[in-house]
Amino acid sequence: MPSPQRSGRIGSTKSKTGCDTCKSVPTSGVVNSSTTTAANRTPDTGRQCAYSASGPQRALVSPIPQWHAGQRERRAFEFYFHRAGPALAGILDLTFWNGTVLQICRLEPAVWDAVISLSTLYQRPPINDETPFSLIYSPAAVRHAYHQEALVWYSRSLAALQRRINQGVVDLAISTITCILFIAIELLQGHKSAAVALYAQGAQLLASDTPSAPSGSGFQSLMAITNPIFRRLGAQFLISTDGELCDSWAADYADINKNFTTTNEARNALLGLVAEWKILNKDIKRDLGNLNKVHIPNSSAFMIQQRQLQLEARLRVWHMAFMSMISPRYTGIYPPAQCSDDSTCLLMMTYISILIETRTSLALNEMIYDEYEADFNQILQYAPKALNATRSSDGRQPDFMFEMGVFLPLFITALKCRHPQLRRRALSFLLDAPPVQGLCMCAPVVNVIATIILIEEDLYHRDRIESLISVLAGPGKQSPAEKRIVTFNVSSYLNDEGIRENRLHLATYASDAEGRYGLSETSVLLPLLSEPAG
Repeated sequence: MPSPQRSGRIGSTKSKTGCDTCKSVPTSGVVNSSTTTAANRTPDTGRQCAYSASGPQRALVSPIPQWHAGQRERRAFEFYFHRAGPALAGILDLTFWNGTVLQICRLEPAVWDAVISLSTLYQRPPINDETPFSLIYSPAAVRHAYHQEALVWYSRSLAALQRRINQGVVDLAISTITCILFIAIELLQGHKSAAVALYAQGAQLLASDTPSAPSGSGFQSLMAITNPIFRRLGAQFLISTDGELCDSWAADYADINKNFTTTNEARNALLGLVAEWKILNKDIKRDLGNLNKVHIPNSSAFMIQQRQLQLEARLRVWHMAFMSMISPRYTGIYPPAQCSDDSTCLLMMTYISILIETRTSLALNEMIYDEYEADFNQILQYAPKALNATRSSDGRQPDFMFEMGVFLPLFITALKCRHPQLRRRALSFLLDAPPVQGLCMCAPVVNVIATIILIEEDLYHRDRIESLISVLAGPGKQSPAEKRIVTFNVSSYLNDEGIRENRLHLATYASDAEGRYGLSETSVLLPLLSEPAG
């Protein structure tokens, strides 16, 4: 786990060990763990911490602990309470970000410091100071005092948690909460590798046998809130790392064989299916990559096909259960966008996109996506409501969201739908979405897909840099089969002049003289397309 180099104290003087009242509160049971964690003190004592604020306090609606007296911490906490927490929560996660986190941080100094660090970074995310592709090869640089201060709070939180580990007092639920907060802190700095490492550690902890974990109702309630968040993180990380975290993902399937009673239940089950799709997609890509090298055994191809059919069936079961929950009155395949709430629109966008990808996953011709233009159009019908759900009162989108949101369905639509106007609408919606959604960054992705559109529509010219305005405003044209890109990736390197360049590596299907299909690979210099002013 990465830890900032500098540590220290910000704000007013604080006790290192806590007051006698705090120390007298019983802690939870001991769990053996290798990840950074904190002890959970019960909030039911009714006693007040003996450390009072060193300066005058003004009444706050937010429950600031009295043992945190620094004015900068108070301001950061107020910002978290009123702005950062609700923005991180979106429309479905207020219970965690504005409930559980606030309750725990009042009792655990380590969690408090993590919240202050997170809030400080959220006010001005360091990732916003970087160019779209610079975060591919390094996290955001520490350029400002507020960033350094946030690292001090982060370091102090890590140190407090390390003391808990050294004391042998570790709580599984609090471990998961702090891990989620630390992941958010790393993502706000564009430190993807650190966030991935934190997730892998947390996933290992959750998957381990922990017989000494507390069994009380409080512990179970915390785990019921945090465990689904962590599993959704896993689905997101699988997608953003192109399946590299398969070993960290729990092998158990999403529970879809029941009626949903809440939208949260439906979302958790659907994100489990998204993870299953990504693992299947990774295995199919592996076999496709071997088409040029080795013969794929029939038994392996049969197993992949069976997995595809099983996943499609499970997606349909999810759809039936979800439709039964939201309204039995709907007779169509999809509920109308104008009659659906924000969360329904988001879940339906995700469901349709993954169903399309599952059905087409074994096709050796990208022309198959033309059969799903009506489905892609339905995704775009849902998009405005899903996007409006995350806007603030002034109409702006948050700079950072912890959950993936609309990114995946709009990404799939812009990439795989070859109808010129539909894919351009998807790109426009991506530009209007929160710019960073977990590990998913919209700006570089829009740049890549716009370049892919130019290549597929035979409009790419190396010596002429297009703008996103011209790409989005152009009428476009249907791309022929031989131009359609199957897979791609981006690499970054320093050229002979010491200037960093990015290359877009592409693969299309092609047949040899004997009619055998394989992948034809090429690469182009990736231009940085200027964004439309907004």
